[in-house]
Amino acid sequence: MFGEEFPLELPPSVPRYNIAPTQNILAVRRQSGGALELVEAHWGFVPAWANQSAKGPPIINARSETISSKPTFREAFKNSRCVILTDGYYEWQSVGKSGKQPYWIHRDAERPFLFGGLLTANKQATCQTDFSAAIVTKPSFGELATLHDRMPLIFDQPAPIHRWLDNASISTDGLSELCAKDLTTPLQLRPVSKRVGKVTSDDPRCLDPIQIFRQRTLDI
Repeated sequence: MFGEEFPLELPPSVPRYNIAPTQNILAVRRQSGGALELVEAHWGFVPAWANQSAKGPPIINARSETISSKPTFREAFKNSRCVILTDGYYEWQSVGKSGKQPYWIHRDAERPFLFGGLLTANKQATCQTDFSAAIVTKPSFGELATLHDRMPLIFDQPAPIHRWLDNASISTDGLSELCAKDLTTPLQLRPVSKRVGKVTSDDPRCLDPIQIFRQRTLDI
């Protein structure tokens, strides 16, 4: 996907099937010298100017429409963009009185892809990573829009990946152009069990497909 080789020093880990906010994710950034580097990041962005002791929900997403101007993300968008490794993500669709139905969204053959992300130096003393991160989102399109009005900024080809990682070259217009691009292969939607709503559910069964039965009223 990157179109170039670079060393990967993977942290000790086991396969993950249900990564939750405030847990660790893997990201790739371009260092000041130009080399690509794999880093482990806390999923919950903490702005450089924020008070370390400040309380509140973790900042897990950053809207593409405002990251270049919003104080929370402005500096990271300018100087510290990254891509986050994944092979799928969950989204929940409202289904009336029955609540919400989760879907696993992935590529064909479960091939990996990348989220556009933002990094910042980690200021949380309780975390064991050097960085914290947020996933950049954009308006949904196509079938994904039936699930949710937002989706991650996704890459699967070298050219847009390198444009995103090149902190010296992208502008607001360039960001809009990247957000408008579609993947080379469409994403697939698989309904899965609501057990993925529990952080403790983290095993291959999270990805098992389920049958959805829709109730209809017949005019007889």
